[in-house]
Amino acid sequence: MDNHFTCSKIYFIVSLPQGEEKAAFSLFNDIVKIRAESIGLGCEYVSIYSKKDFKTLISRLVEKSRLDLEIPYLHFECHGGEKGVVLEGNGGSRGRLSWLDFA
Repeated sequence: MDNHFTCSKIYFIVSLPQGEEKAAFSLFNDIVKIRAESIGLGCEYVSIYSKKDFKTLISRLVEKSRLDLEIPYLHFECHGGEKGVVLEGNGGSRGRLSWLDFA
């Protein structure tokens, strides 16, 4: 059994209220980006505010994966619960991603 994990780029996906997004941005810049770059990984901070933003991002990543351009690692900074993930930012709640939206 091969337990080797591979990725080529970290996507730091954020959907938080304005006051919390600053902390997420600091976490990304001060820790994630530095560590990723130190081992040769690319990384990108992505804010999503709607289900459309999420689907657009996932479509782009699926296409890059199909073309063997990258193997993405997705990290989500957001709030969620039994019904899914709350999409927030730009001054208010923008909806929810159900867990089925991730399928």
